[in-house]
Amino acid sequence: TSFPNIYGKLPEKINHQSIVSREQKILGIDHCYIGNKLIEGWHYYPFMADALLYHHHPVDKVAVSLPPVKVLYLANLMAQEDMPDKEDLYESAKTLLGFTRDKVDEYLLYADSRLDAAMAAIGIGDNLSEQVQPLNGAKGDARSSLANEVRDRSLIAYALQNIPGAKDLGDVLHIIRQGFQTLFEKSTVFFFLYNRDENALIGHCQQDDDYSALINGLRISLADDNGLIVSCLHNKNYLDSFSQQKKAELTITDSQLIHFTGNDGILCLPMIERDEIIGVMVLGVGKAECSFISKQVTLLNYFLRQCAIILSAWNRKEDEAWQSKPLQPAPEATLSRKMIHEINNPLSVIKNYLSVLDIKLTENNVEHDEIRIIKEEINRIVKMLRKFPSSSEKEARMVKEPVNVNSLLDDIVKLTNGSLEKGSGIKIDLDCDPLVPDIITERDNLKQVFINLIKNAVEAMPGGGRIDIKTSYMQRHEKDEGDDEAGILDGKVRINIIDEGPGIAEDVRKRLFKEFVTSKKGHEGLGLSIVKGIIDRINGSIQCDSLKGKGTSFVVELPLKISA
Repeated sequence: TSFPNIYGKLPEKINHQSIVSREQKILGIDHCYIGNKLIEGWHYYPFMADALLYHHHPVDKVAVSLPPVKVLYLANLMAQEDMPDKEDLYESAKTLLGFTRDKVDEYLLYADSRLDAAMAAIGIGDNLSEQVQPLNGAKGDARSSLANEVRDRSLIAYALQNIPGAKDLGDVLHIIRQGFQTLFEKSTVFFFLYNRDENALIGHCQQDDDYSALINGLRISLADDNGLIVSCLHNKNYLDSFSQQKKAELTITDSQLIHFTGNDGILCLPMIERDEIIGVMVLGVGKAECSFISKQVTLLNYFLRQCAIILSAWNRKEDEAWQSKPLQPAPEATLSRKMIHEINNPLSVIKNYLSVLDIKLTENNVEHDEIRIIKEEINRIVKMLRKFPSSSEKEARMVKEPVNVNSLLDDIVKLTNGSLEKGSGIKIDLDCDPLVPDIITERDNLKQVFINLIKNAVEAMPGGGRIDIKTSYMQRHEKDEGDDEAGILDGKVRINIIDEGPGIAEDVRKRLFKEFVTSKKGHEGLGLSIVKGIIDRINGSIQCDSLKGKGTSFVVELPLKISA
């Protein structure tokens, strides 16, 4: 990435024994040393750093080293594309690790199968270009193709890594220009982007020099101009002023652009995405420089394709923003949607992994119950995320279902105990009244209430302590006339959550359920306001009793059924 021109001078195939000396001669440093310093800097397994440093040393010296050095040395030998004499490989394998010939061949076959699987997974197995398609199915060609593909895509991903942070089109073009400079060491880069309404290419330049003001806003008509920039779009191929001069006179526009850049010529690179004209990237170049860049066909094609995709997406984004401006969500809402999308992805992965783990466990394994609880928590979070960007009308709808408060609390306590660090000194005691009936309410929201309250109790006791949770059924009785016994009416379920923390100051307690009120450093003070909102929504009640230095008690009372 840092020295593409220098690495371009290295021959495509370098002898295994001479690669280090060639690197030291051309670059003044070799990849063994760089790898060693990277691993040391990342604080990885120290023997790995040594293995990288010595993987091109003489085999007799490696033979008396520790196992990681031997393993990497032999792996590097086996990975060579051209192995003129396998005897050296067999001998080294026997000397270093005692492998037989059969064992070495077995590993090579296994590596080939993994290579095929990797190519199929990336999707390049059947799509290799004609230039690199192995006619005889040679593994060396496939290996080289895969390596080149991965290298090129990685370089481009690195060069364009800042695109997601772009605020406007100017930022996007600036990042693309910097990326091109990183890959090809070329700074004289400007753009002509297609304007559909005018059927013209509009100049864009991000540099602060003499010709920038001349190029910015310059219009080239696709209908009337036949210069290099328009022709490269029609031909869907690179065009440069050097080869063009041999065939015909350059247009006045071409000559002016060459003059503006202060170079001997220009190279025009078309950006087209699925037959959609995006624009042209124009480089001010010398003849030798033009030849060097043009020869890097694969990397150049990948880069232009990625730029076209980025700019096409940006155009659609701007079009949609313009067409739906009155209905456009606030930036905060858009950011929220993006965050929700990104959060959902790892949650899905975790959930799938838990399912696989659940299958692997034996039938009577106690961890089955813990996995069930975690999966329920993931489902609850996903449901919350789906609600978040929805309309207020959808949010207002409540999903009512029978909920056993005792079972719900039992699951939450198991989840909390599982997340507590060893030695935390926190003990949770759950005392459930078996007479508590199921209530008809919002299960997920009620779960959120209890998780918040228990989490607050845990955080209130960093030095350890006890949390008591108690449920009880508060029956209401009414005596009918002429009846000696009272009849039972709908009552309430009461939940007490008591901790042994330092308590809450009186001035804070009075405003405890309001937003941004908290007694804990580093907290936003939103948790209890959310709890209060949910409790009110399901027609329940909550109150807090606390004396400073003597702990805190929260009492939640819930109706057996949410009123319509």
